Amino acid sequence: MANRTISVGDPRTLRMQLMLPGDDLERETQPDRVEYELGPGKDFKLHPDDEESHARQLADGSVAMGSFYHSMPTPLRADLISCGFVFRELTNVRDVDVSTNMVILTEEEMRCYLHDPVPPKWRAKGYKTAAGAYDAVRAEWLKRAPEYAERVRQLVERALARWEQQGFKCSDVV
Repeated sequence: MANRTISVGDPRTLRMQLMLPGDDLERETQPDRVEYELGPGKDFKLHPDDEESHARQLADGSVAMGSFYHSMPTPLRADLISCGFVFRELTNVRDVDVSTNMVILTEEEMRCYLHDPVPPKWRAKGYKTAAGAYDAVRAEWLKRAPEYAERVRQLVERALARWEQQGFKCSDVV
């Protein structure tokens, strides 16, 4: 079972870096990272376990708990976009409130969401509960979303038009 992404838009490099507990920044150890070139029509597969913490053999032969994080070592210019069609195999589903795009929580999940303390990083930013953090982030997003949506819409429309000019069709990916 792998997530599959068919790239659309401008070329970019995707870096998968093994991160170990306590790592804040990317380690410069080349053997613990892999880079992929993405671009129009490129097919990238990612196994969901790659992003979960598991015992990993390091380049020096030792074993440590870690997971792979992705990054883009060279940012794209503001007038470019790299995006794709992502296909995921699901093993379970949850109901979602379409007015908030939030999963409908069980009673126990709701209790934790409303009352459990947040991690220290969140507390340092002034949040006491997940509900408080979510409300603050959602309010900020609602202010910025219209401008972001318009800017991204134009970039995606241009990328899809170029994709079709290069001979790709949406029917190619389904």
